[in-house]
Amino acid sequence: IRANVYALFMNINHSLLCSPVVHPEKLQTLKYLFTEFQHLSHRIHFGVGGNKVNFSPYKSRADRDNKLDTMPINAAEFVSNSLFAIMNCCFPTATCVGSQLHSRWLSLTSKGAFKPNNCIQPRAISALGTICRDSSLVTDELIGKLLRLLRESLLDKDISDDYPISIINCLSHLFEYMDPSSKYYDHFFWICMSLCQLHNPKIFAPSVQLLHSVIQVLFRNDAFKGVGMSAYFLNSRKGKLEPMLNKIDEVSGLSFKHNFSFAVAGHLLKGLRNSATKAATTRLLTDIIDSNCESNPSLILGYLAALMPLSGDDVTSNLRQIVVQSSGEAGSQSLFNSTLVPDKTNGALLFTFLATVLKNSDIGHEQLFVYRTFEEGVNFMPKIFPITFEVLTKKMEQVLSSAQNMDIMSSVLSIMDSIYQHKLDSTNAVPDSTLKKYLTSVGFSGLSESDNFHASQNPVVTPIVISVLETALLDP
Repeated sequence: IRANVYALFMNINHSLLCSPVVHPEKLQTLKYLFTEFQHLSHRIHFGVGGNKVNFSPYKSRADRDNKLDTMPINAAEFVSNSLFAIMNCCFPTATCVGSQLHSRWLSLTSKGAFKPNNCIQPRAISALGTICRDSSLVTDELIGKLLRLLRESLLDKDISDDYPISIINCLSHLFEYMDPSSKYYDHFFWICMSLCQLHNPKIFAPSVQLLHSVIQVLFRNDAFKGVGMSAYFLNSRKGKLEPMLNKIDEVSGLSFKHNFSFAVAGHLLKGLRNSATKAATTRLLTDIIDSNCESNPSLILGYLAALMPLSGDDVTSNLRQIVVQSSGEAGSQSLFNSTLVPDKTNGALLFTFLATVLKNSDIGHEQLFVYRTFEEGVNFMPKIFPITFEVLTKKMEQVLSSAQNMDIMSSVLSIMDSIYQHKLDSTNAVPDSTLKKYLTSVGFSGLSESDNFHASQNPVVTPIVISVLETALLDP
């Protein structure tokens, strides 16, 4: 079936090339597409061309089907994009949107998207996000229908992940065309952050993409200009969503009200530790750094703490410039300075976040960055430093016993020297339990466990996320 569908797709493409239907000015574009679609990188999205699809037709159906990979739901989006690109070549305007052909396609796709069918519905929803590329098509009615479907998909424990994934992917394409006056517009950031708190890597990936789309669109519309990202989103939090959002903050142990940047970074940290979502999460954090419009550098400390260990010594020029300017020292890349860390709350959060990064890190440049930052931090804010001991003492023991990296060894020895110098190993030090209570008091009791997906928390988190969606659907 897959091979026949791909053959039909290519035959349609070829037939159009040989017909007067294609607009003369777009004939060259269609020829290019025809060549591109023949490449393996395109064929695999149709489920053909891989090693596992070369089977004999004379084998039994069961033997043949077992050799086929299950197609990811994202493949449907690629196929609809390809069809959309071909259809665009048949019209003199930039896109086919508004044409009779497009309207017919949209009508059929909409029927499939909102009619229960385990096979067709998720794929139709994915296609809907591709072909509704016009502000006249993205109405509150459409967004409301999709949010209701998303709520229903999260309520049904037996439903395939393809449903929420396709809906979230669809919304990530549609948000760009939403009217800013829409009743859903200001809620989308908090819907995204709520979805990111579901402990499901498959749902986390499209949720990050949706969050990225929301932030890019709002930045282009100058939403953060003059107020900053954190103030804008905290203001949009007020109202009907706030009780549910406060509840999910309490469950996760990451409080947006106490520190917006560390709450965002804490929820995204598990994405940075997962190979399947690391690249998308890194791009999102990089864009947040570039578009936050914050006037106070301490308001972006959480994002810097998440990104800089990934960069190691090869810190991007933008991050380096932010840190150097805030430190007031030429060439200094220390996160521990009075501008970025103006109080003990920021210090405690930075120490805890970096210790959490270090806890499961097996990448040399990440570890070296954290140790060197701790070298500076233990002297900058020694009273708060013991908050790292639960993780740090075990990691330093490992370094001293293995001694594989001399730079890390040197940094660890320097940290130990500072610990003894400030008498942090004695009764003079603030007890670790006291520091943990302080972390709880500022709303970040869950920060030290934010680096992994914890499926056991889903029974508690999912009902709250569903409540967020239900409240967003209510009239203002």
